[in-house]
Amino acid sequence: MTKLGVSWSVNFDQYFAAHFEAKEGLPSVDEATWYRLINLCWPAALKGWDGKWDAHRAELLSLVCAAPYRSCESTDALMQRYAAGLLGAALGCQVTFEGDRPEAVTSVVRSVAAEEFGEQLRAEGVMERAWPWVLRAIGRVPFGVGQVHAPIVAGSPSLALAPLRLHGARVTYGENTKFKLACRYTAADGSDATFNGLATVSVAVRDVDLRGIFWADASKRLPAQPLPKPRDAEGREADIWLCVPGAEPLATDAKGLAFILITQPREDTVAFTPSEAASVKGHRVISLWVGKDPIGSLNLRAKPPMAELRFYDGAD
Repeated sequence: MTKLGVSWSVNFDQYFAAHFEAKEGLPSVDEATWYRLINLCWPAALKGWDGKWDAHRAELLSLVCAAPYRSCESTDALMQRYAAGLLGAALGCQVTFEGDRPEAVTSVVRSVAAEEFGEQLRAEGVMERAWPWVLRAIGRVPFGVGQVHAPIVAGSPSLALAPLRLHGARVTYGENTKFKLACRYTAADGSDATFNGLATVSVAVRDVDLRGIFWADASKRLPAQPLPKPRDAEGREADIWLCVPGAEPLATDAKGLAFILITQPREDTVAFTPSEAASVKGHRVISLWVGKDPIGSLNLRAKPPMAELRFYDGAD
């Protein structure tokens, strides 16, 4: 965070680069807390801020470090406090062995629940109890993981996504300008549905290292280079998916929320036949964003997406 303050005083472009680097390193931090963190690192007086961030070290640490779990009165209160962080870790943390992920992500909260409240939880149970709290909070702030490291592949089970039974359709776009991203997807009834993805798709792409969407590039202070599909630094294209949960009661909790998943072909597609590698079976999630459409052009209740892509194993 200190880099943000230093960069501001040196170069505006460096500041924005540091801004997005810090955002990627602090997944699931709500916007109010995020801007308080920025203010505490600001190097100069501005709008009431005295610029002496070192004098506010204790306040900075109180924001970065959550209060002790003993202040929670129940397992529900514990889950409410740490839900976003648990899901962010389940999706974004890197582990030496993938089989260690459930234990690495949930062992502490399960231990606290057992010792403090006498509740025995499974890793899968922790994820099930975390999602409702995150979905309820999205009315105030979106949830996102800009760099998904868990190997989540279409059509296969996932620790973090399993409770949702997500399914959705591919999003394509035409007009790609500063003020509009004209998106299209196939609805569940087979019809075409359109919406302005400026406040949803563009935001999701902004949070991952991809180029090609005008608004996302511009928000990073990069030269806008509109492309038919977003691409990474190596020129590999990415696909955008609009999804909704199929599991109740989470599907009800998520009414009106857009799940934007971004995928790329798996690196081990050499193990697939050419047709399989080109199909959705070969797609791996690289980013996830969940939020509302403040523009109001996306009507998921009237036009839910077709189940072209599923992030769970087995039939309905």
